[in-house]
Amino acid sequence: MRQEHELQPLRDLRRILVFLGSAGLLASCVMGWIAAKRVLRPLDRMTRTAQSIAAGNFDDRAAMESDDAELDRFARAFNTMLDRIQSFVHELRELNDSIAHDIRTVLARVHLAAGRLLSTRPLTEEQESLCVAVTENATELLGVLDTIMDLSEMNTGVAKLPRSAVDVGAMLNELVELFGMAAQEKRVDLALSCGPDLVVSGDFNRLRRAFANLIDNAVKYTGADGRIDVRAQNGPSAVIVTVSDTGIGISR
Repeated sequence: MRQEHELQPLRDLRRILVFLGSAGLLASCVMGWIAAKRVLRPLDRMTRTAQSIAAGNFDDRAAMESDDAELDRFARAFNTMLDRIQSFVHELRELNDSIAHDIRTVLARVHLAAGRLLSTRPLTEEQESLCVAVTENATELLGVLDTIMDLSEMNTGVAKLPRSAVDVGAMLNELVELFGMAAQEKRVDLALSCGPDLVVSGDFNRLRRAFANLIDNAVKYTGADGRIDVRAQNGPSAVIVTVSDTGIGISR
């Protein structure tokens, strides 16, 4: 009994040591987890920023709120790299837009020149065939150029809509003149009817492309002695543009 009584303090001490060791281990795990979260939080924010930029949001930047000087320096270098990439992408887009505008202008002039030649001068059958081929190829190249620009914007993640005031009436008048010669060659009557003050806020190039595709398809699929009517008018809350024709239509 005496021996058992003497061993009791040792057992109590062991229990205390086991409890303190377990508590210390748990506290160490919690503190380690908190420290890890604190260290990894800036890296997690930078990861989310990189993912956002990969999705095309080039205005995002990594936050520099860490207590670690090395992480702050890394975030600063990361943001500097993003600034340079954004500047490069912006300059590349401006260059592409400038080149596309110049090519589109030249093709439109070629298209109009060939059409006017067809309508104002007597031509041989071979010359007339060449002029028609020039107008058709110019129209096709304009479509290819627009497709290339769309793909370029999607691949660079900058497919945004720069809005500006667009005169829909003037745009449609230009397009009807552009496709008028091709319609005349097919003996198709292409008419335009526009109301006053048809100004909208939108992307000039994309609106022009959409209307050009509608009119082009109408000319292509309307038979001889047919008619195409392009109308534009102010609606209750928007400008309404319709392109109707006597062509084969689209099956549903």
